Amino acid sequence: MTAPHSRTEVNVMEGMTRVITRATSRMAGGKTLSQDREWITAAISYALWAFTAAQKIKKIPTPLRRVVGSLLSEVRKEIPWSFSVAARVAVPLLEHREQTGEEANDFLQFLKDTAKGAEKEDKFISHLLVMVAFASIHTSVATIGSLIFDLCQYPQLVEMIRDEYEGIVDQNGNIPKGGFAKLVKMDSIMKESQRLNPITLCRRHIQALRFDPLRFEKLRQDPAWANKSQFVSSNPHSMSFGYGRHACPGRQFMDQEFKSFLVKLLSTFDLKFKDGQSRVPNFPLESQYMLHHVGILLKRRKL
Repeated sequence: MTAPHSRTEVNVMEGMTRVITRATSRMAGGKTLSQDREWITAAISYALWAFTAAQKIKKIPTPLRRVVGSLLSEVRKEIPWSFSVAARVAVPLLEHREQTGEEANDFLQFLKDTAKGAEKEDKFISHLLVMVAFASIHTSVATIGSLIFDLCQYPQLVEMIRDEYEGIVDQNGNIPKGGFAKLVKMDSIMKESQRLNPITLCRRHIQALRFDPLRFEKLRQDPAWANKSQFVSSNPHSMSFGYGRHACPGRQFMDQEFKSFLVKLLSTFDLKFKDGQSRVPNFPLESQYMLHHVGILLKRRKL
């Protein structure tokens, strides 16, 4: 907890990973899942173990990969542990709902209701939670982490965002129904940060390298670009979320998750780089761009 009016250094990658994991888990399985500490650890760790195992397997001669790869600690112990934790949390939850008739509006229930045949097995569904975590958490962290670094680099954008959402949130600080669509400047800043900080190494869509926070707000004024210039847009000119049948199905959730988080973060804290620090470009690793593990300073705002 940050003491009033003092600055605390926070590692963006570590902090955001836990925040995003809990938010994603709340969507996936409700409060029970989002408040289970062992599950949060398992969800975060799975992607790291899978990546580590993949790097080790790549160094093994192809004919031996299946045999030698199966002997790796990550493959024998760590990765199976993540799946076992998912089953330990999700299976009783699904069984309880079936026994009591409790209705739930989360992704876990959606999977249960739409599954067919053997895929309706509770344990199989619980394993899909690990896949959802793998697909969403670390990509979300990279995107929102880049945005936080950009806000520290261009602090004038913070007040621009605050002015916009303060005219939209209700008396409890919540974004009302339909309010997300009105956060046009915030949406533009998010998309510009995403444009200059893609997750994958394909940078063909990057033309202008200058950070223009209202680039996409201006584009929206052209009716032909109004629906192509939003943060969640997926088209040949905007492929951060993929395109066509491969477009990310969770991008609308990600959009509202990010905007809700930004409102909470900027309402509660001022943020800045440490003295002498500035925005460091993300670095390439394999086929992705990664954030550096650096800290920023947070100070609780005077309200």
